[in-house]
Amino acid sequence: MTSARRSAHQRKVAIASADTEAGMPAVPSEDEIEEAKSPLYVSLLGSALSRGAFTADACSEENIPVQNNPRPLRRLMGDKAEYWVNGSGDLLHMKFVARLDFHGQYSRLGPYFNLFDSGIDVASLRKTRAQFELHFLAPEDEDSGDYPQEALEMSCRVLDTLSALTTDIEDTRNAGIPEAEHPAMSGFELMRWANQGKAKQLAQASAAARSSRAANTSNHGEFLRIRDLHDPDNRYSGLGSLKETKVECPEVRDDKGLLIHPREYGIKLARARFVEVEVYLKLWNIGKSDKDEATERERYGSHNYQLILRRMQLLPSMEYTMARMLAKGKRKASEDLGSPSPVKRPSGITSEDKEMEDL
Repeated sequence: MTSARRSAHQRKVAIASADTEAGMPAVPSEDEIEEAKSPLYVSLLGSALSRGAFTADACSEENIPVQNNPRPLRRLMGDKAEYWVNGSGDLLHMKFVARLDFHGQYSRLGPYFNLFDSGIDVASLRKTRAQFELHFLAPEDEDSGDYPQEALEMSCRVLDTLSALTTDIEDTRNAGIPEAEHPAMSGFELMRWANQGKAKQLAQASAAARSSRAANTSNHGEFLRIRDLHDPDNRYSGLGSLKETKVECPEVRDDKGLLIHPREYGIKLARARFVEVEVYLKLWNIGKSDKDEATERERYGSHNYQLILRRMQLLPSMEYTMARMLAKGKRKASEDLGSPSPVKRPSGITSEDKEMEDL
């Protein structure tokens, strides 16, 4: 699609150059340059320049202090994991653009998410996850012609920051420990969100999940429940009253900004290729196990890094494309107001009259 668009633009320039003087290169007008920018380009650029985007300032030590980071936030998050905070002590959020791979190896967005067994019981509900596989933007991507430099730089900045954070933690916490006894380390997972659903009697929702549920409530008027999910194989039918369990649903919105129901993932997300995401960082420290049947990974413990999805917006987004159209319209109106219309002279005016008027 990019090559076709470029060819069309080249043809337009070539035709225009036929009327120019020999040896003088044709210079495309500002309007031609503007029209050549695709909705994806406009949306990626709009996201990279939007409020909260992961800019150079956002990855500075002032915003992500080394001291006491990550740290437990038990009262806020309701678990024993560690989280990164910003310079103000608030939960650190990272907002960036990425490619969504619906059919990827780690993607779990089907009707039953990461549940592969034929049956579903109470215990399995606690482990249910909707997993989103993301990839950073790269210059070698097929659609890189639609990537503004700002979006590429932001993607690289996020990747470098995540790498630096994990390296710092591993170096600090493994100091003095023989390399053979280092805890296993799994890098940041770029596709995972919190629990898909829980029974009330199993666990209480964390504060982070409550914010996502609040978004669902405001758009649907009520919480989503297990009975609302897509169930083509009737796996939820044997849950009885547990079908009324509230579902902790991430805020995933389509190109028009409308919330996407989990049962629509297989339709709307399967066609999506680019997204804007907002995540927070989480670290699980799994302790050592002295059980005889423990695996090598369990024997030395592990550090599991996760990116927890807070919000996802499909791109191109009407929010960014409409903003560009409005800005372009305001600029055009401003230019029209700033350019005085030529004064029409009466048809009978003479050159002498013209000279007198100039005086």
